[in-house]
Parts: sequence; C-alpha cells; structure tokens
Amino acid sequence: MVSRYFNNNNVILFVTDTGDIYVDNGYSNSRVDKWTSNTTSSIPAMYMCGQCYGLFVDITNTLYCSLFTYHQVISNSQRQGSNAWTIVAGNGVVALTSASLYNPRGIFVDTNLNLYVADSENDRIQFFPPGQLNGITLAGTGAPGTIALLYPTAVVLDADGYLFIVDCYYHRIIGSSSNGFRCIAACSGADSTSSQLYYPLTLSFDSYGNIFVTDQDNHRIQKFLLSTNSCTVSYNQPKFSAYASWSSNAITFASIGTVGAAPYGIFVDVNNTIYVANQANSLIQVWLEGSNIPTRNITNGLYLPYSIFVTINGDIYVDNGNLNQRVDKWILNGTTSSSAMYVKQECFGIFVDINNNLYCSMYYVHQVATKSLNGNSSMWIVSAGTGCAGSASNQVYYPRGIFVDTDLNLYVAECGNNRVQLFQSGQVTAMTVAGDAAAGTISLYCPSGVVLDGNGYLFIVDSYHHRIVAQSPNGLRCIIGCSAVAGSTSSQLNNPSHLSFDSYGNIFVTDRDNSRVQKFILIPNTTYIGLDPYGLFVNINNTLYVADRQNGRIVIWLEGSVYPDKIISGAASFPLSLFATLSDDIYIDNGVSYARVDMWPRNSSSSVIAMTIVEECYSIFVDRSNTLFCAMTFYHQIAKKWLNNNETTLTVAAGNGAAGSTPYQLYYPAGLYVDVNFNLYVGDCGNDRIQMFPLGQVNGITIAGNGAPGTITLDCPNAITFDANGYLFIVDNYNHRIFGSGPYGFRCLFGCTTIPGSAPSQLYYPRTLGFDSYGNLFVADQYNHRIHVVFLTINLNFVQMHYGTQMPQLLQQTPPLVHYLMVYLLMGLIMCLCLADFIEVWSNTPTNNISSYLDSTFSVFVSITGDIYIDNGYSNGRADKFIFNTSNIVTVMNINGSCYSLFIDIKNYLYCSLRDFHQIVKLLLNNGTNIPTVAAGSGFAGSASNMLDSPQGIYVDSYQNLYIADCGNDRIQRFQFAQLNGVTLAGNGALGTITLDCPTGIVLDSDGYLFIVDSNNHRIIGSSSYGFRCLVGCSGGSSLSNQLSYPQSMAFDSYGNMFVTDRNNSRVQKFILQNNTCSCFSPTIILISGKSSLTSPLEYRRSQDFSIISIIQLNCPGLLSTITTWTIKNCSTSCSYQIQLNEKVITTLSELYIPSRTLNYDIYEFKLTVTLVDLPSLTSSSSAYVRITPSGITANLVQLGTSLITRGSQQDLLLDPGTFSVDPDEDSFDASKWKYEYYCRVYGLYNFPNLQGILLSIDDNRTDPSNPSCLSN
Repeated sequence: MVSRYFNNNNVILFVTDTGDIYVDNGYSNSRVDKWTSNTTSSIPAMYMCGQCYGLFVDITNTLYCSLFTYHQVISNSQRQGSNAWTIVAGNGVVALTSASLYNPRGIFVDTNLNLYVADSENDRIQFFPPGQLNGITLAGTGAPGTIALLYPTAVVLDADGYLFIVDCYYHRIIGSSSNGFRCIAACSGADSTSSQLYYPLTLSFDSYGNIFVTDQDNHRIQKFLLSTNSCTVSYNQPKFSAYASWSSNAITFASIGTVGAAPYGIFVDVNNTIYVANQANSLIQVWLEGSNIPTRNITNGLYLPYSIFVTINGDIYVDNGNLNQRVDKWILNGTTSSSAMYVKQECFGIFVDINNNLYCSMYYVHQVATKSLNGNSSMWIVSAGTGCAGSASNQVYYPRGIFVDTDLNLYVAECGNNRVQLFQSGQVTAMTVAGDAAAGTISLYCPSGVVLDGNGYLFIVDSYHHRIVAQSPNGLRCIIGCSAVAGSTSSQLNNPSHLSFDSYGNIFVTDRDNSRVQKFILIPNTTYIGLDPYGLFVNINNTLYVADRQNGRIVIWLEGSVYPDKIISGAASFPLSLFATLSDDIYIDNGVSYARVDMWPRNSSSSVIAMTIVEECYSIFVDRSNTLFCAMTFYHQIAKKWLNNNETTLTVAAGNGAAGSTPYQLYYPAGLYVDVNFNLYVGDCGNDRIQMFPLGQVNGITIAGNGAPGTITLDCPNAITFDANGYLFIVDNYNHRIFGSGPYGFRCLFGCTTIPGSAPSQLYYPRTLGFDSYGNLFVADQYNHRIHVVFLTINLNFVQMHYGTQMPQLLQQTPPLVHYLMVYLLMGLIMCLCLADFIEVWSNTPTNNISSYLDSTFSVFVSITGDIYIDNGYSNGRADKFIFNTSNIVTVMNINGSCYSLFIDIKNYLYCSLRDFHQIVKLLLNNGTNIPTVAAGSGFAGSASNMLDSPQGIYVDSYQNLYIADCGNDRIQRFQFAQLNGVTLAGNGALGTITLDCPTGIVLDSDGYLFIVDSNNHRIIGSSSYGFRCLVGCSGGSSLSNQLSYPQSMAFDSYGNMFVTDRNNSRVQKFILQNNTCSCFSPTIILISGKSSLTSPLEYRRSQDFSIISIIQLNCPGLLSTITTWTIKNCSTSCSYQIQLNEKVITTLSELYIPSRTLNYDIYEFKLTVTLVDLPSLTSSSSAYVRITPSGITANLVQLGTSLITRGSQQDLLLDPGTFSVDPDEDSFDASKWKYEYYCRVYGLYNFPNLQGILLSIDDNRTDPSNPSCLSN
C-alpha cells in the first residue's frame, strides 16, 4: 500500500503501462505525485493550483489534470521535465458554452490525442480535438437524441471508440454502441443491492471486459462481469420446461384503486421494474422490484394510453394516439416527453426491436406501422396489413399485441381473425402460427397479446376465452384461466389484454374487465422427474416408468418418446420405487405418509391398496407367482405378500429386523430382484454385499461384495438386475458406478472413475436401473436429478436421455487442419476425416491414419460398433469397411463410381450417393451380396419427383426415410421408406422455405429439424419450428473465421457443436454451440437462521427438531433449473469432516430439516450450495453454524414423575430415578452416566438441611438445627 505524504483528501490516480502510478496530491500540496514502478518514494510530476478530479497520461507521456474548482483541464509533458502546464480545455468561466466547463471531473485521451471530459455540472460529455479549445457535446445536455445525464463523473472509451460514462446522480453506468446509448449497469436507481449503485464516481475495464466501479456512498468497489453473449433486449425471456406450470390462483398485484378501470398495457423490464398503462386516469405507473405502491407516475400530456414499451436504456415509449395521434418518448427519469412517432390513431401494441425500430399496431386501421428511431425522419412504413380488414396472408384484422424477435420476425395477435400471424423479416405476407387457420394448434377468440419465451415458444393472451395459452415442444396448451369462463376469482380472468414475464418466470397479466393486474407465480422445478429421482422401471415394450418423488406422481415415456406420454398425478406421497406388471398394472411405494403399497390398474384413474407396510419401500418387485416384495430399508427386512388374495398384510421374506451381517440378517437393504426360480436377491447396502436367498430359506448366501472373495468391492449397493444369461448387474451407489458380471467375472461398466459428477460419463449417487429390449441401460441418477441412458455398444458411448435443442447462436473456431473433404463424428467424439487418398482419426490430434488401397476418397461413415465405411469408388469401384481396432479391410459394396456420401441406417442398410449417376443405391449388409439396389433416382438427371441431379449428401432417419441434398436441382428431397417418388422439403420447389444453391450436406437433429450445407451460397442453413434461417457463413463466401467457401459436409458432436469441411479454404471449421446466457451471475443465497459464525453459532438442543430455510435469488434471466445441495461438516477441529446422515434427511431442497437426535453434541457447519444446471460455473454457497447442546434430563424418583405419593408408615418407599428418569436426547435413560445424591425435607415447614448454604444429603452425618432432615423425624 502506498500511503506516505498524502493528504486525506487525495481524489484520483492513474497507472501507466510501465507500472508508474500518478496520484493527485493537490488538496494541501498542490501537486501530482509520481511513484515509479516498484519504488518506495515519490517525486512531484506536476504542480497546479488545486485538486485533480481526473488524471490521465496519454501515449505521448503527457499528463492531464481536470481542475474541478477552476473549471479547466490542464496538461504537462512528462518528457520535457518542466513544471509548466498548459490549459487544454475550459476558459475558467462557469457557463454552458463550447469553450466552458463547469466542475469537470473524469477525463480520457484516445490514441489520436482527442480529449474527452465529463463536464459534471453541465450534465454532458465534451470532446476536444487536439489543439482545440472549443468542445463538441457527444452526450447529455446539448446533444439531442443521445441520452440524458445528471452529473457525469467519468468517461472511458473501449477499443472500438464507444463511450462508457459514470452517470453519478442517476446512479448508473451508460454505454454506447452502433445503436446509440443505453444503461448497462445499475439501471434501477440508487440503493445498496448487488445490482445497484449509490453515487458512483469512476470506472475502469479489466482485460476481460469486466467493469470495476467506485461505488462512493456504498463505500465499496463493484465488479460487473461481462456477459459473453450480452443480450440487447429490455424484456425478460425465461426458458421453461415442456411441462412448466404456474399457480392457478393469482396474486393481485394492483387493483382498481391503483390502476383504475380497465388497464390495458403492461411491461416488465429486465430489472423487474413494472410499467402499467392506467388508461382510465391517462397515466403510466411504475413500480420498482419489491414495491407494492407505484414509485413514479407519468401523466403529462397523455390521453387514454393503451400500450407501453421500455428500452434497454430506460426510455419509455407510450401510446398517445387516441387524441394526440402520436407515440411519446419519456427518457429515463425525465419529466417531459417528446414525440417519437406520429400515427393515425391509438396503438394497441408498441414494440422497439433490436435495431431501434418502433412498431405500432393500429387496431382500427388494420395495420402495423414501423419507424426507425435512428434518424430524424417522421415517416413510417407499413410492416403488416393493407389497411383493409381481411383474412388474406397480407392482411390483418383488428391487430392488437405485437412482438418482434431478435431475427426481426414480427408476430401479430389478430383479434378479428382469431389468429397469431408471423411476418418473417422483410415480408408482407404472413403464415398463421396459432389459431383456427393453423391446423393442429389451438382455437383462439380475439387474441390480444403475444410474447416469446427464451426458447422461442409463444405465450398468447386469448382475450375472449379469458385465458393464457402457451406453446412448448408438445404444442399449445392453456396454462392460466383454463375454464374459459370469465370471472373475478383468483383463478379467473375477464377479457385480459396483455402479459409480461419477470426475470423469475412469473407472469403479469392486465385483467382488463376485472380492473386489476394479476401475478401468476411460476411453480419451481416443474421438470419431468423432479428432484432426486429414485425409482424407475422399463417394461418389455420399452416403456419407461419413473417415480417422481418431489411431485408425488408417475411419469411415463413410451418407446422413442423424448417427452412424457403420460403423467399420473397424485399417485403417491414421496414415492421411492415402482414396478409395472405384464398387464401394465403399476405398483408404487406410498409408505412415507400412508404405510402402504398402492396399485394403479391399467388405464385407471384411481388406485387400490396392495399391501400395508411399516415404512417406505426402497425397492418393489412382483415375481411370476404374483407375489409383491418390498425392501423396508430402515427395518432391515424384505416384506412380501401374495397378491391373489384379498389380504393386505405382509410377511417377512428376508432379514430378522435387526441390523447385522449374519446370513439371516440385513443392514439397510435397498434393492431386490426375484428370478424365475423364485430366488430372492438383495442389495444389502449397509453390509456392502449382494445376498441371495433360495426359495424358502432365511439364510442368505453372499454372491458379490463383502464376504464373497474374488468378486468385487462394493460400497452401499442398491438396485440389482439380471440379463437373460443370468449375469448380475449392480448399482454401486457410494462408488457412483454400475457393475456387471460376465463369463470372466465382474467389471465396471459405467462411472468407473468412482468420482461423482454431472458429465455424461459420470453418475452421482445412482439408485435404480433397468434394461430395455435392446440392452440399453436406464439409471436413476439421483443427485444429478436425471435419468441417464447407457447405450449398448462395443465402445460403450454414452449419451443422456433428453437431448438439447439446437440454438441459433454459434461461435467459430478454426483448427489447424488442411485438405479435408468430408467429416463424420462418433458419439464418443472421435473425429474421422477423408483426405484425397486416406482417412485420419483423432480426438485433438490425429491418432490414426488409414490409407491402404484408397484413391480419391469422398466420404466416410462410422457405425455404432466403430467400423469405418469408406468410399473407394473412384478407381476401385467399391465401398470398403475397416473393422474396428483391426487392420482388416473388406469390400462391402460394389459400385460404378464414387460415393459422395455414405450412411448406415438402423436396419443395417448401407446407402451410397452416386453423384455422377444421379442415384442413391443401398445394400443390406452381411446378406451375402455386394450388389446394391436403387433407393432413389432414375439414373438420369432431372427435376421430376422420381429423379435427381447430381445428388450428394444423404441422411436416413429412424423411420428409414431418406433425405437427399439434390445439388443440381437446388433442393432437399425426402423419400419415404420404399418409395421412389420424393417430396421437396426445402429449396427449389418448396415455396416459403429457403433458396438453395447446390446443397451438398444434410443432417437432422434429435427433434427432426434439418441442417443443410448450402455449398454455393457458402453457408449452413438450419430449420426450427419457425422455418429456415442461416446459421453460419451468412455474410458470403471468404476465408474469415465467420465465413466459408464452398463447404461440403457437416456433423454435430454430442455437445451440439458443428464441424464443417470448408473445402475451398482447405480447413475444418468448428462452430461452438452458444448457450443463450444473458447477463448471468452466480445465485444469491440468504439463510434464514439468524447470523452465525464458528465462534458464535446458533444453538439447538439435541431433543429439538430444527430447520434452516434459504432464500435463493437466481441472477440469470430465463435459467431457472438449479442443483441444490446441503453439506454438513463437524467443526470440532476445522470443519473439514463431512458427516453422512441417514436418508430421511433430505439435503437437496432449499430448506434443510434436521429431526431431533440426529446430530451428536458438537458444532456443525451447514453449507448450502446452489448451481445453475445450464451454467455449472455459476455456483454460490452460504453457511450457517449450529451448536447442538444437551437438553437436560427430567429426574423422576418414581414412575411418571408423580409429584405426590402416599405410603403408610409400615410401608417401604422405593425411589428409582435410574429407571424412571427421562433423557430427551436419547431413546432411553442411561442410569450409568449419572451420579445420584438424595436430599429430603419436611415440605412446607422447613427448608432442605444445609450448613452455610451447602445442602446436606440424607447420608451426611451432619445436622442443621433449623431444618431437620425428614428422615430423622
């Protein structure tokens, strides 16, 4: 720390690139001091008349100082060694002129020696070219169309020359870009939260683009992290699961007394500031987050406003068209408005897109108008509608709500046509995306609002149906007001008009005819399987059943489904296990609350009791004799019941009820299985072994784990199952892995590092498992809150069950590779590329070259078993197979030319694209012939449905539909299985799709969307539910990192990254899938337990139950899924020992509940860690410290502690506190732990005998004359 010789009022400093530090020392010493790098003393650098409120050293080593009280900026050349300084800005006169400054503060000098000054009292930023004393106003007062400033104190330029300003009295940071000025940090006013500032003074960037700010009145330095994919939108777009739901009963946010009658427009910005158009009182009301009453009212000059929109810089656009025929703009914290756009009448919807275009939906004119805000023109153009009411694709009829996405596509809620229309960017004709005219969507009745979420799904205000409709991967569904009946209860709406999301995913609705604003809370964690999935079952039809513990339901997927096909809600309370029989009856554990197993008959809407139990079943099994088994873990027993009688009581199948390791005992049995010979197998968790109980036997045999030498070491095995060959498969829970047996013994199959984690190759306390008919393994991965699927392959490549959606944002990286023509990726991320005469295989660098007998190879395909199929047709007229991990090469197909693409479908057919013969041929592998048959194309170039012209890339989906990149016809063709006539999906002949020029590659993602290599257009095209769009190479062909030149083929890796062979650039490009994370920070955690520390912990008696409750604030708009984990450490020494609790203590919820007598006497650290699922790097932790103290015993001399007993003088009196006392900290009173002393007195007459205050026990020979002992009377 440098501290000597400074007066306490030194203000500012500057550090050069050589490490020299310049510090203002002008308050008393009238100078700037310089501390040379790594020295302990300073030298004067410049003398002046007062303090420097800003310092800067430019590239010529000239030192600048802003003299606050003299209203000037001066400079001194550090090269000349002179103390003389020169005035470079300000004439010393307080005025608002080009030559004047008023209390200047922050300064910046760019590489062209232009000077920028934060002219604080004039509320502006001034620009002085070199040698000029007259400044130009760049922002603030005197620079119309920029931004209003109030006492700016610092100014900095980024590398592109854009300004960043500390706007002190508005308590915010302003940034500029090609779209103008906007607020970028602390945009919600003064306060001390992490997102706010209080009179900030200066800012500076680090090399990563993060901003450091001196937050003056909060007495702190704040760091604002640069979001790598900064969004420029001002509204919230959360991402939801397919089954997201909201509370059916809303909270009334504002009633008629606040928002007046019939409020219409509403807007919630990214800071959760809420804006409502109070139409009845002609004003706009503003609530800051957390406020119950409006914090601002905007009213001057407004008349019956319908709609409102707030931009990223805080400017407010308000409809004022009813009487004044305009849209007004109110700048942030401004008191007056300006006209932003003149319109014909009121705007029922307003929107400002990312290019700063203002939209207005004119209801009675049947048009949507648009005006650019970047120029001075007052003219607007028509974006949608002809001005005449109609239902044609170029018309709109009573348009209301509008929304413009970041691709500039316009969505219009069309009340008169009962539909939502999509006008793609620049188009005047639309497609219907919801409503009666869009088959398979949903019926609408005067939709009045439309919003898109972070996944691009629609949310619609269906006004005359009095409901909110939402879209998901499963289509459109009602989510709010689903009775479609108008009403005023908390679950009803009456002619709602608009909706808006807050950053938490809650929905705000203007409930117009109820004259209120309703808030519908997002129900958290509405995922498919909830937290901590435990039980699963896969039946012989490959139907997957999962017990959703958190939500008390059964979730069911049919074979091939990505999303649940059926959900049985209210199936049980906190179920742990389930089993489905051949007749599709489902048995499910319901023991936690109801001490029973329930049975849901097939297709029934209610259940019946199958068996009563004493606690929950951690595993359930029904054997072929129709006997139901239940693993009662904490009773150390397996119970069973024959289901063919009407009894519900159980009998014991294994375990004597006492924890132990003898053959007839079990210790926390967790999994069970019964084979066809009725032998019972048990995963004996506490004994780390697998026990087998032959039919009718109570003594088990250890077949794996502890006690079975030569098998395998286990740590709390849970589920077990067998394959058709009788080989055993085990979930090794505490080792986070799966074991299997075979003819050579046991081996680890998955999770073999034993390190828990969430990567695709890891597990985290797995619980149960099951096989499908293909041998794929399904695992309930408890602490990762997922079902994991391990696919059966020779290489054991692993992927997750639920696939991600391809996102439009892609970044590019260029590996140092040359001369590649085709690319193919295995699931295991081994990349294979074809060169002119050989194949290379690698992960980071090539690990294998295959070149034998190849000539001008064009394509490659790698099968699920790792065999490599290679085109070898140019000279040799064949396709070859390189067998996995061998040097063996076999010819698999004879052809008469080169295969420009190869593909093997799920039925083991090999396809070859013969470009020069205008055909696709195929061959069933291993059928004894190498002669293929024709799959598509007549053999002649042509554009008919049965013809192809120079086909190249091919793809075959799981239904054996064949997709062809038909290069010469500029189209994508699909040939359904066994059909020779194709259908055009994209390009020439498919109207409304996209224009292609020689497509050469085609791939489908897991949702069935097309990805196309559009070669002669030098780009990659992707499709989605909203049509086709360019993803990569959208600016034309060249060699820049964001460009391609005649790309040939593409493939995805398992992370969604895209690899492209960039042919004419002789390279392979990797485009990284970009997560859409906008301004994300780690979660904020507040523990509701009172302040605590290791030296001052909270205290609870051991006999007490207690809870630690948390409030978790997610600081990443749109990302709501979290992993919540509590860890408990013993702090008797250093809080380093993590303790293991029994499973009844749930450590994965936001509240931690500790039952009485769980913890021993000591001090403990309870740490809550919260991690965003989609961004694991964003994690936060918070700790509470608790001391467990003794409760104190209740000493009872006689049974039940009776206070008065009667004994005759001839009777003995027996006092037995060792038997009758109570210790609330233990299950029973341990008499051996206590010392006993007895005292006696005559009650009511005397005190206890004592000498000098020391009590005398009954066996003490001394006496107290004043208080005789009762036993001496």
